[in-house]
Amino acid sequence: MQYCRAVPVRLGSSLPAAQSSRAPARWSVLCRTLVLFVIPALVTGAGAQSDRDVRLYQDAITTLQRQQDPIDLQRFVSTAPFGHLKDDGLQWLIWEFRSSHDGRARQWAEELLKVQPNNALALATVADAEHQIGMSRRALSHIDELKAPEGMPGAQFEGLKAELSRDLNGAIGFAFYQRNDLPSARIYLRNAISASSSNAQYTYALAIADLYGKDPDEAEGFQMLARTVNLMKGSPQGQQFADFARQKYIRRGGSDASWDQFLQNTAGGVALARADSAKPPAITNTPEPVKPATPPVAEAAKNLPPPAAEQPRPTTNAAVLEATPPGFPVRTQRPLMPAGAPFSLGILVETAKTSPASRRAVVNSLTDMVRHLREDDEAFVVSFSRQVVFEQDLTGNAKALESAIDSIKPDRGTALLDAVAFAAGHLNRIAKNQKKVLLVISDGENENEQGTPLEVSGELNASKVEIYCIGMGADSSDDRYRLQALARRTGGQVLFVDGTSQFRRATQDIAKNLGVAFP
Repeated sequence: MQYCRAVPVRLGSSLPAAQSSRAPARWSVLCRTLVLFVIPALVTGAGAQSDRDVRLYQDAITTLQRQQDPIDLQRFVSTAPFGHLKDDGLQWLIWEFRSSHDGRARQWAEELLKVQPNNALALATVADAEHQIGMSRRALSHIDELKAPEGMPGAQFEGLKAELSRDLNGAIGFAFYQRNDLPSARIYLRNAISASSSNAQYTYALAIADLYGKDPDEAEGFQMLARTVNLMKGSPQGQQFADFARQKYIRRGGSDASWDQFLQNTAGGVALARADSAKPPAITNTPEPVKPATPPVAEAAKNLPPPAAEQPRPTTNAAVLEATPPGFPVRTQRPLMPAGAPFSLGILVETAKTSPASRRAVVNSLTDMVRHLREDDEAFVVSFSRQVVFEQDLTGNAKALESAIDSIKPDRGTALLDAVAFAAGHLNRIAKNQKKVLLVISDGENENEQGTPLEVSGELNASKVEIYCIGMGADSSDDRYRLQALARRTGGQVLFVDGTSQFRRATQDIAKNLGVAFP
């Protein structure tokens, strides 16, 4: 007990003889008190875990596993002292809330990053919420350091870790795809699809990266395109996409029979014969394209016929990265089309704008516009509230378009960005004209959204659709900015109207910009 003997005594002090004889005994009692009570309390507060902490942790994990109830574990991590059990409890909670897409996962991730700044799970969770590709790549670079939290079975942890790696590779690859850095996109997308080929967004992005990027791989590209067709079966746009993919394959020199074989071979999934290393390139602000390795392609793709001679392919333009809110596409260079060129028009109407107060102005103005479409123009009508409803597909039949506009009924909900992504993607896939325009009638609110901002942004970047907006009742600055960003990033225009009396004039102005005039 050297610590006790070294306790300082005030200089110049003196003790009576009787007290002096009892001093060693008192110091002995003091030392035992320090050993038994004070020192353990100080150590526990500095990071050790008491028997009580261990018991509370074990009980909380048991409740979570048996009853799927995280409340006890949340209470534990909120009150437990710093230490490995608290850190492990945070990891349990992040996994739990990530799986249910609960925003509380980010709360616990930020807490864990305070003590483990390179924890891959916490980094990935915050990156998901903030759409930060740099943070996602940092998470992927540290994923091998991730350890199973105490009490989690090894098989469960390895499965969750594999899912995390797949999701990170997919998100990073899709972000590169959005930036038109297609060679880099391939690296990560192949890793994601090798782990699971059930994500239509990632398979389609890899197909485009293979077919149009530097050093194209058409065999793999059409395999991915066929897999995307299978994944989209039963969706509202599934058949249109299937027709688009078949036509693209045949234009490259394939036959209907060989395309059907591609569809059959990819119905149950794909097994890529190559997947690039999961180790990411060095993290920089402007990643350089990385040329992937070129081992043999998958067996299902070996019989792809050589493409027929065709017109030079369009080159992809590097995106000019700007500081923009998450969920909006970056600005891309788009070919300028003459104002009078034939166009394919999507009319996207928020159903709330056809309520009795504004219905007459909206329906009459849009009806007059479609009546004056020219011979080579075409249009479709889509409405949206909590969900997207196809009222009329692309047609040049003015009567059919008028009937579709008149049939829109008001409803609650404003899934704006989901609706914009769907309509823009549909235009891109089946429009006959090179000039593609989406006219959005909305107040700019965005609720009831099912897709992620990343998916919306990717769809708009790929579609090359100009978006024109009429902001009707856009009261808040956020709602106005949302419409402005959609228009600005796609080369379109936004007009804000204060009431129904101004709606017709706004519709006339936009139609005039497209080469159509009506009184």
